[in-house]
Amino acid sequence: MTEEPRVPASEVIFHYFVDKIKSGELHPGDPLPSERTLQKQLGVSRFSLREGLARLNAIGAIDTQHGKTTRVSQQVSLDSLKNVFLPLQAKLDPQVRSDLFEARVVLEGELACLAAERRTAEDLKNLRENLKQAEDSIDDGEIFGSLDLEFHKLIAEAAGNRFLNQMHAVLRDQLGPVMKRHTQAAEQRLVILQNHEDLFQAIEERKLEEAKQMSRDHLSIFKSHYVQNHDQDH
Repeated sequence: MTEEPRVPASEVIFHYFVDKIKSGELHPGDPLPSERTLQKQLGVSRFSLREGLARLNAIGAIDTQHGKTTRVSQQVSLDSLKNVFLPLQAKLDPQVRSDLFEARVVLEGELACLAAERRTAEDLKNLRENLKQAEDSIDDGEIFGSLDLEFHKLIAEAAGNRFLNQMHAVLRDQLGPVMKRHTQAAEQRLVILQNHEDLFQAIEERKLEEAKQMSRDHLSIFKSHYVQNHDQDH
């Protein structure tokens, strides 16, 4: 009997809330329970919960503001959710997968450039915390993988462009599972952490073109593996 592939907890959380919004159990403006309550209700880790909520926030399904209650977005609707998930539901051939990955490489380069130009003290603080947590979790592939994806999300947020951030979230949804597979090898985690630290330094020092190129180079090394192995994640 073939064992079913394990679905990441953040994926379960993500679709759980999407289903609640689609079914009308959650309405625009409704508050979400606290993170502690959601962790207990869903039986998931803090990292997985935050990853799932971050994805919902990035596509505009929920509104998360620091120090305030997280709520279902006032703009969310069934049609808007369908529009977001339509490209993710398509059956992709190898060339489309290659194009999709290439789009993310280009987009992340531009986001890193904008982040270097526009980053705030709060953005730098969040990135530093991510790097510290990643360093502390270097021996745990699962946690490190979540922090890897979070690092790229934080850069997209630091870029300060809502639409580019949402585009990045859609691409991240499609490519995230295979990107996390690279963190299962200890030697890869060390390479990724060093690349992230170098990219952070370029952003902190406002080296726009260097940040762009470093981001593109960092992701490009995974392209051939993604195109060849994407089907294993679906």
